[in-house]
Amino acid sequence: MAVPHRVEVTTYFLRGLAQIEDFLDANEATDAYDQLLDELIATVIPNLESFPQLGPLIQGGAGQSTEVHSALRLLERQLGRLARHTEVREYVMKDYLVLYARSRGVVHLLSIRHQRQRRNYLAAPSP
Repeated sequence: MAVPHRVEVTTYFLRGLAQIEDFLDANEATDAYDQLLDELIATVIPNLESFPQLGPLIQGGAGQSTEVHSALRLLERQLGRLARHTEVREYVMKDYLVLYARSRGVVHLLSIRHQRQRRNYLAAPSP
């Protein structure tokens, strides 16, 4: 059996969660935020620990927008040499999209957006 990957949450991901909480509050769906946290803890993180290649690979995919390609190039520059060993993938939940990077036994949760929020989940979240 393969050794489980470690899952790490980035500051950027936490900012995305805060934006989702604000978005859900504004839409009077406060229970949905607690449900999201429960799903992340009970399902998403264990799935990525055991099956880090679960989501579709989005790095360098044909048909991606110029915006996505630009954001991926920025991510590669930020990761430096590590980028050669990193896969950027997307985990699709019922109402949310999670962007994550898998590299050498570690899964980094990079970003999360509600599917009704703006589509560019690679853009910097507002402060």
